[in-house]
Amino acid sequence: MTRTTYLGGALAAALIAMSGGAMAADATTPVDWSGIYAGAQVGYAFGDADHRFSNGAPAGDSDPEGMLGGVHAGVLLQSDQLDTRINPLN
Repeated sequence: MTRTTYLGGALAAALIAMSGGAMAADATTPVDWSGIYAGAQVGYAFGDADHRFSNGAPAGDSDPEGMLGGVHAGVLLQSDQLDTRINPLN
């Protein structure tokens, strides 16, 4: 067991030592993220719930299920490194 642990640790250390450092991307061209955006999400949920309480509250079972979703939209204004977001539908 101990031999396997030492071997695994040595292998992990060797892999970390051989991996190169992360290099940052060349950021010579600035990106402007200003603009309007919109989107939507849709999902479905289901489950089983068993309600048992020790304080005398009503007990029972429920099987919740159904669709859920929403929309979002907004404006992103960028000035140098400052982003300002306006999300009226979020």
